[in-house]
Amino acid sequence: MNPGLAAAAIARIRALARWAETTDASRSGALAWRGLPPAARHYVVTVVVIGAATLVASFPLTFPRPVLFAVLLVASCVTSVWKVNLPIGLTSGSTLSVSYAAHLTSLLLLGPRHAVLVAVAGAWTQCVVRVKRPYPLYRTVFSIAAEAITMAATGLSYAWLGGPIQPIVFSGLSRPLVAAIATYFFVNTGLVAGAIGKSAGRPVWMVWRDDFLWSGASFMVAGGAGAVAAVVIARGEHWTALLMLAVGAGVASATSFTPGAPGLDAGFIVPALAGARAVIVR
Repeated sequence: MNPGLAAAAIARIRALARWAETTDASRSGALAWRGLPPAARHYVVTVVVIGAATLVASFPLTFPRPVLFAVLLVASCVTSVWKVNLPIGLTSGSTLSVSYAAHLTSLLLLGPRHAVLVAVAGAWTQCVVRVKRPYPLYRTVFSIAAEAITMAATGLSYAWLGGPIQPIVFSGLSRPLVAAIATYFFVNTGLVAGAIGKSAGRPVWMVWRDDFLWSGASFMVAGGAGAVAAVVIARGEHWTALLMLAVGAGVASATSFTPGAPGLDAGFIVPALAGARAVIVR
């Protein structure tokens, strides 16, 4: 090989290595607490304080169905490992998980207090298991706090519209179920969009519209699967319920990969939900 070409190639490789190191350092700095604008730090602290108070106020005093609670806790953690990267830049590292099916199942079977714990466990797992790089501590705490607020608000909307606990039929379930799914979607994505917007100096509404609105289909699919699983479990058909959770999480993950992807088409989602419901309608 020509010595001049070899030297040029080596110099280029070294330059690329230095660029990669600089990029990694800048990304780490962007994620660091000190790198956040004051407005973003204040926002994070506010959400964490409210979330901590919500978690304390919602903590259950009894566990009448400990085995079911443990199974749903594990299901939330397992499905939280299935992550979808958000298209908001490499320095963010933000993801969505498809664990909402297990969260809604917990709400319908155990009530809002136990559902908050299940959701918090899922949020913790999402932040620490199979991540591309370790999250700063404040991001993990923020995610847990946001999940506690989200699940508590979801439980309030479900109860406000008369949602039953341990439902065995779908009659009377549609209104509170739709309200619960909508509440979870808007509160959860709104809180995260607020953090991203204040960190990046972008309007929160634009962040939510551009980066989160497209994920609504996955929440609908996962929420529907969670409701089906809850009814199935209430009827005593536990293995079918596990299948519904797995199918719902898988379909929700498939519909979340790309904004505007064909999987978001109602022609795909509606038959999937109808098929899931048909499994238990005899």
